[in-house]
Amino acid sequence: MGQIDEDLDEWMARQPVMPAFGPCQVDVCPEEAVHLLGLCRRHFLLYKKEGKRGGARVPNNWGRMLTEWGSNPGVSYDDQVAFRLWCAAAGTNHHAYAKVSLRGLRPLIKAEFKWTMFHHTEDPNPRGPIWDLSRIQLLVEECRQQRVNSLVDLDLEPSPKGHYARRHSIAKAMLPYLRLVYFSREDTRDAGFIETEHFGVRFKHRLSHWDLGGVSQRWLRDLLWDSLAARLESDPPRTGATLDQNRKGSWN
Repeated sequence: MGQIDEDLDEWMARQPVMPAFGPCQVDVCPEEAVHLLGLCRRHFLLYKKEGKRGGARVPNNWGRMLTEWGSNPGVSYDDQVAFRLWCAAAGTNHHAYAKVSLRGLRPLIKAEFKWTMFHHTEDPNPRGPIWDLSRIQLLVEECRQQRVNSLVDLDLEPSPKGHYARRHSIAKAMLPYLRLVYFSREDTRDAGFIETEHFGVRFKHRLSHWDLGGVSQRWLRDLLWDSLAARLESDPPRTGATLDQNRKGSWN
């Protein structure tokens, strides 16, 4: 085995370094190209399966031309614009990667995905569906195709069945995390709820969001919010039971 390994090392040392094909030309793909067309393996197969839009092609012996003759034959097109449009429209491979590609999303919703996914991993009491990466990628694809600026703009009703329902349930689970960003303490008072995380408090097995909508009279609801906020800020209780008693005592 030692002799074989040594011979292999010597052989590898004599081989010329071949140029890489660069990143996959599909706009949202994070993978490296494995073909002269500039496509990763998955998108190369997908391009052939979908009829080779734009007629992108290379000579049959392009591999020998690169390795033995040292020349790059280049790529020919029937319609290069059509090929570029296909690259812009093709999605990612949501089954193959242990990661989520946010390429192609608009800046705000891209930041929202990053924030909610990070916050979910830090959440001591995660609830709702399992955030499977393939379903998150499907949700990203849907947002990219709809060209929405924010998760808030995504139409989640009526909720469809199957894969759509599962990824829409993830989108709904993301929205509470965004409330911490889009609502300040004072905003929550006007909106009729309170977020305990705005005060650095999170109770075990309880969400940060506490709805005060059961208090129909605005003046009483504001007083309740002020009372809860003062307790959370000065002397937060160990459990949410105390806050629950104050909240339920104000319902009418």
